[in-house]
Amino acid sequence: MSNILVFPPEIILNIVSRLPVEAVLNCRRVCRNLRSLIVFNDKYFSDMHLQQHVLHGGDVQVNSSSSLNLSFIFVGLMKNLYTLVFDDQSYEEITRINMVLPKGSWELIGSCNGLVCLAETSDFSILNPAFVCNPITKECVRFIKNKEEKEERKILEILSGFGYCRLKNEYKVVRIRYYGDEVIAAEGGYVAGHVQVYTLGSGGGWRDKGETHHSFVRGSRSVYLNGVCFWLDSTGMIVAFDFASEEFQLISPPPLLDDFNNFYSNKLCTLGGCLCIFQQPLSISGIPGIWVLRKSEGKGQEDIWVKECPLPSIVSWELYRKNTQTAMPFAITKRDEILFKFYQSGKTIASYDLKSATPRNNWMLDKVWNRFEAIPHVNTFVSLKALGEVVTKLAPINRF
Repeated sequence: MSNILVFPPEIILNIVSRLPVEAVLNCRRVCRNLRSLIVFNDKYFSDMHLQQHVLHGGDVQVNSSSSLNLSFIFVGLMKNLYTLVFDDQSYEEITRINMVLPKGSWELIGSCNGLVCLAETSDFSILNPAFVCNPITKECVRFIKNKEEKEERKILEILSGFGYCRLKNEYKVVRIRYYGDEVIAAEGGYVAGHVQVYTLGSGGGWRDKGETHHSFVRGSRSVYLNGVCFWLDSTGMIVAFDFASEEFQLISPPPLLDDFNNFYSNKLCTLGGCLCIFQQPLSISGIPGIWVLRKSEGKGQEDIWVKECPLPSIVSWELYRKNTQTAMPFAITKRDEILFKFYQSGKTIASYDLKSATPRNNWMLDKVWNRFEAIPHVNTFVSLKALGEVVTKLAPINRF
């Protein structure tokens, strides 16, 4: 190892930046010289490492790189964070992240390029963003309460999202707040949501972005893809928040989707780097299917919805017989298997082979606290301090 130190520091960093996170951590343990050279809160190295592991200009969050295994993060037993990894053989491996979360009840909002945003929640429909952290560097940024929060105005609901603006290299959190006193004033009528955005490193805190009048489904979770957060509203339309423009847009649902609303439950998800709608039957006799929003080949033409992955009724029975109305696809493996999670049983994952049109494997996740809410995640060295935030360090578990 002493031989590599004869090279200029920039060459050494270039070599090390091509290694996966775990190998970089091992390099820092070799000697003091390497430990002092490889500094995680240095923007030069963290950006170089991130670029080496991002292909096709997308986000690491998408897990689209062929060199990466599918990796997810979730809140598990004892309110610890865990990662779930699927390799080429669809084998699952669960690892507890060596980091103590602050006291409280937490739920994941999103993960983007290695940064994780968590919400403090006391109710299913209230996801109030509380902090962003990097599980590898242990850096953490807590959001300071604004004036309205300190006045303890009754909150009816908070919708949240976390994402990345590649154009400006900015990480942002969006929240949409609904106040109880406005509901009373409206006598049960429709109430506008108050939109706020927090840009990490800007020093500006929460910025007001006006109101939104989209009728979001209560308790809905955002789906993130390529700089945009998506929600379904009560009319079946898809509401998109672009982190670059910080504006909402509407996306039309697949054709004929409204005709099936009485027989199916429609849910947003991302599969293989595409926005999808999972059509889940409300009875065991229904046939589930997945609509995929595909890029149009024609220049200037709109993206088109394509119905894919219909599940034969016999497969539907096997997949749903113990989990009626609770399934949700969350990933496609390299072997063209769709991974499903089940809400009713909470701790079950099943795989469905697209090529043979048959169910493949089932796993029970013993580290799940209540139910499995997996978010795509890849470890990186993106530094909150280098972005301009005042950070604190979360302690490792093995200290206690």
